Amino acid sequence: MNHENAARQYLANASVPVNEVVLNDEKPFRNLIKELFTACTNADEDLAMEIRAVLKGRFRISDDQINARLFRQLRDSKITPVSKSFDSVDLKRVESLSYLLDGWIPASDVSLLYAEKSTGKTTLALAMCLALAKAEPFLDRTSRPDPARSMFIATDSGLTPLKNAIWQLGMDPDDATFAPGHKDQMILFQGHASDQGHGSWACDFQGVIELEAWIRKYGLKLVVIDSAKSVSSAAGWSYTSNESVKAILTYLRECICEPLGCSILILSHDGTAKGSHSGAKAWAEDPSMVISLQKSFDGTDKQSGVVAEFIKDRAAGFDPHRKVTYTLDSNTCGFVLSPEVEKVGNCEEAILEILFDAYKRGIEWVAKKDMVNEAMAAYSLKEKTVNNSLTPLCKSRKITRKGPGRYSLTPGQIQLMENVASNRAPSIEGRNMGETQSPTGVLPVPDCFPVAQAGNCDFPHGNSPGTASIPVTATDLGGCPPGEDLPLTGGPFDPGDFDEFSF
Repeated sequence: MNHENAARQYLANASVPVNEVVLNDEKPFRNLIKELFTACTNADEDLAMEIRAVLKGRFRISDDQINARLFRQLRDSKITPVSKSFDSVDLKRVESLSYLLDGWIPASDVSLLYAEKSTGKTTLALAMCLALAKAEPFLDRTSRPDPARSMFIATDSGLTPLKNAIWQLGMDPDDATFAPGHKDQMILFQGHASDQGHGSWACDFQGVIELEAWIRKYGLKLVVIDSAKSVSSAAGWSYTSNESVKAILTYLRECICEPLGCSILILSHDGTAKGSHSGAKAWAEDPSMVISLQKSFDGTDKQSGVVAEFIKDRAAGFDPHRKVTYTLDSNTCGFVLSPEVEKVGNCEEAILEILFDAYKRGIEWVAKKDMVNEAMAAYSLKEKTVNNSLTPLCKSRKITRKGPGRYSLTPGQIQLMENVASNRAPSIEGRNMGETQSPTGVLPVPDCFPVAQAGNCDFPHGNSPGTASIPVTATDLGGCPPGEDLPLTGGPFDPGDFDEFSF
């Protein structure tokens, strides 16, 4: 007899009130949790409620405690136990945090964005989805993300404010980007729309199973949940309960984000204390990124913009607590950074070139200070851009640290760059070729060659491409004394100068 039938038979045979049955029952707590887990998996709501009543009556535990145990049970059912090889964890096998959207959304992890009402949480989150859909850089970052599909779950204020946010961002709701079933759809929406057969999503046992199915089916890379309070209330657990929140966030990270490669951004509201989030402390303790939005004013009561303050950013290589002030321009329907906000780019290719040049000169490692100076002189790059690029390169194992502030290429990257060096052209965006210390490679072939006249030893004027001007020899050398070398212009002749040419 399976768990579901056993639990149903057990409760159906009870001829006395549930509480009285509980007092006389000897069934272990774990067995009841497993039976409740099976009932939830089979969407048997009646049986699940009966088992909950037994658990609460006999063991005096709350719904939040039961929910926490259910999510732990669900997590354990998805994780395959692995025997440990050592008593210590091998950090080389631990995946490092990176970004899905540079500086704003960590990849395959959970984030929290909170603010007071009418600050623009929904608009900002939707703009992130659009940046991923169009593979465009976002706000204070210049790096382009890979194109990614996302889903926006609107349960807080419904779908109407979300549609208004689309208009504010200069998009037409009829655009193929949002069209269900269209091959170009990049953003999916979930929310209450009874005329279309859709109900509000809830972050309960069945809800997370449904969410996992959506991610797999559509290859989602980002899911926005708006908001924490609404999805928890609909699921029957309190968003102020640390135990429930921690269990659910742990499940989302370990069983959805990490194995499926999808990021989850949760929107929430301000708490009673100014600048704090509402609900349980776990909402801000567990996510790898926490952003607070606050209204900024121009010295009067008129709002001049919004300040995004990064309370936490575990993926950041530098400046994990930065502040970004921006406004939404109603004319261009785009975000505009405040003048004091510096844009930060990515210069991974430039750093690799600098380290490769050092390697070819026999230099074992390059100090960070020297790397910054070289990047500024040869590539016109800023220090923040260099800092923003070093950590991702280390995490991707293209470069390695040789000590505090010392960097070099990994052996694998050296081999890769040596293999492509002969076909590589120094065309890095933003590089000042006039100040580079590396010599140019293959010399260009001239458009035409000068023609010499027979019997004339006068050579044409001008320089051909190369390190020396090589004249074309006349067919009739009668005018030149025998045994004497022909006069050359432009310096001594080096046969290696023409190795690249084929006549």
